Amino acid sequence: MTNVDQIGASGNHLLLMAGLSKDDVECVTMTDLWIQSVLRATLARHGWSDDKIYDPAMQQSDEYIAALMASIGDNTPWTSVMGSSPQRFSGECKERSAAQLLELWLGTLGEPLAYVSSTIQSVGSEASSVGDRFWKSSRNNCFGMSAAIKPGPIQYAYTAMSLSNGIGSWMELFRPCTNTIQATCIQINIDPVVFSGLRQDVEEHLGARLNEIVTAPYP
Repeated sequence: MTNVDQIGASGNHLLLMAGLSKDDVECVTMTDLWIQSVLRATLARHGWSDDKIYDPAMQQSDEYIAALMASIGDNTPWTSVMGSSPQRFSGECKERSAAQLLELWLGTLGEPLAYVSSTIQSVGSEASSVGDRFWKSSRNNCFGMSAAIKPGPIQYAYTAMSLSNGIGSWMELFRPCTNTIQATCIQINIDPVVFSGLRQDVEEHLGARLNEIVTAPYP
């Protein structure tokens, strides 16, 4: 089973990463924040308010998903989308946790989630700090819980998720619960070499939002 080396937070996304170097972790985290930033700007240009952007129902709409695909395919040149369309899911958590459902949906990329699910009770203080920060930035039960693994190109799954019922803490995502989940997952390859050549432009674009990036070792 793949070991999770890093757990991080980027905006309202929880990032689970395995087998990545420090530079790769920064690449994944900045890529995730970039996609969130471009997506929000794209939707805002089409008249979406923040309340609409973070509405659970709207995050699973065709218009939202089209903007998300464009944010990745047209505006993130160091990535390539795997497959012609996103994977979209809905399901009820009873015997399984939200993380276990996502693990099943993502296949190989679910291995980091499987590891966290089995060891979440022993989370270290730094990981808890990251998780708490992530959860405080979530809005209206909308969030992303993404995974990235290596060897070869960085394989990464960007997810937009929403829950029908509120939960009290991010750790509850890894415990069996009764909740209906909707999720859209886009699996992509990240080319860290191409990213490194564009990194300065990415940093300048993100500007002050870069201080939202938090990464910590797990555990």
